[in-house]
Amino acid sequence: MKNENKDFEAFLRKNFKGIEMKVHIPEIVPALDESPVAKRPFLRSNKGFITAATIVLLLLAGLTPQARAIYQSWFGGPLVDPGLQQAEKQGNIQTPNASVTDQGITVTLQAVSADSTRTVLQVNVQGTEADDVLLEAVTLSDEKGKTYRLQSQDHSLGRIQFEPFDSGVKEAVLQVTSIKGVKGDWLIRFPVKRFESRIVTPNIKIQMPEGYTLTINKIDFALTQTQIDITFTSPYTPIWATITENGKVANLTRGARDQKDPQLMHIFFDPVEGTQPMTLKLEFYNKPDVIVQIPKL
Repeated sequence: MKNENKDFEAFLRKNFKGIEMKVHIPEIVPALDESPVAKRPFLRSNKGFITAATIVLLLLAGLTPQARAIYQSWFGGPLVDPGLQQAEKQGNIQTPNASVTDQGITVTLQAVSADSTRTVLQVNVQGTEADDVLLEAVTLSDEKGKTYRLQSQDHSLGRIQFEPFDSGVKEAVLQVTSIKGVKGDWLIRFPVKRFESRIVTPNIKIQMPEGYTLTINKIDFALTQTQIDITFTSPYTPIWATITENGKVANLTRGARDQKDPQLMHIFFDPVEGTQPMTLKLEFYNKPDVIVQIPKL
């Protein structure tokens, strides 16, 4: 895996020399979900261009949080997450707008999106000199005391993503105990409405080159993204993936190997309806693409 990463890095440097890039290039690796830093695929690794969204990201970086809020709405704007934006347009976003102040710093929970694949919080921080504030110690728990794992935090947008709430959760607690080196206790209770989804188990199995197999175990058509669980015996890791339905392409948003079963991969895409046949495409570095036809489910 390390050699493959180095080869891929060399490929990028060769093809994009002269361009200074500070945009994370995601890949599907075990540690991806565990990182506290948001990871989004702004650079299509095999297409050779920087998306317009990335350029707007760089322009937006100089704006204050207040200006960003005016420009974006809760989950829209140039760093658009199609699933969150779709949920917002449908009126399926909670807006607690609950605030707490400690040590002269005010934390406001502005919006919440909860479905079967993730929980996303939109948080605003006031009272510090910095425009972008990383919540250094943050936890999310439910009324039964269960704590949910932090998946990513985009402090430039105030967006925090956790693993999904359990089905049936009615209330949650967001607690922050450190903000930019300032210790305190910012605790916000809020009601939870988790949107359930359609889950199918197609059990599609295909033979890959070199004798490896790929099995699609589960597809979760959730509110804000589509999750595909794949048992994958190949040691090679995809560098990009897409789903196409009715000619519309849904891009990869993140992915990770299961923490307990290294052959099980959880791959997440922008949401698709799943009402028509679909094509799953997995792209590899220096290996043939793998195409899986998924019938109407």
